[in-house]
Amino acid sequence: MAKDEPQKATEAPVTRDELLSIVQTLVAAGQMTSEKVREIVTATTIEAYDKTSGKFWDEKLYPKKSDFNPQGDKDHPRDRIVGEVFWLGFKLSEAELTPGEIARINRLEPGIYGPDGTWVVHNMQPGSTDRSKRKLLVFFPNKDEDARARLPQGDPWAGKTGVEQMCDVMLGALAVPMGV
Repeated sequence: MAKDEPQKATEAPVTRDELLSIVQTLVAAGQMTSEKVREIVTATTIEAYDKTSGKFWDEKLYPKKSDFNPQGDKDHPRDRIVGEVFWLGFKLSEAELTPGEIARINRLEPGIYGPDGTWVVHNMQPGSTDRSKRKLLVFFPNKDEDARARLPQGDPWAGKTGVEQMCDVMLGALAVPMGV
């Protein structure tokens, strides 16, 4: 029989408790030492690992697909966020953003935006010229239900999320440049 072929069970498998009872009997009768038990258990564990390794899960083959990147980060990795960007005080993470959201967020610049100039991208490190070390805080009216209802909610037919729509407004309709 080839090594990789599974053996057919001719009898019902031994339960854990039955196996423990057999081993205890053999050890008590002096027919097996505790070192020999350890050796058998170690060899059996290694053999079981070798037989199942890569059959159920292989990290190298995992495409890393998610709702945020349906194409998978393995073959289509997302860009990194340039610097640190805080959205209403919460630090944004690439793992929770779509590639389109990351691309738009990376293009944001400090300023006052929105249909009525109440959306703000604030530079938390004024004077820094290194974009990779930038820290931006994005905030907009959202305290009451009416304010949240007026924000872009996303457009599934256009394939855009609410964040993408908000960034599109901010990237295309700068109301007043911010002095910081």
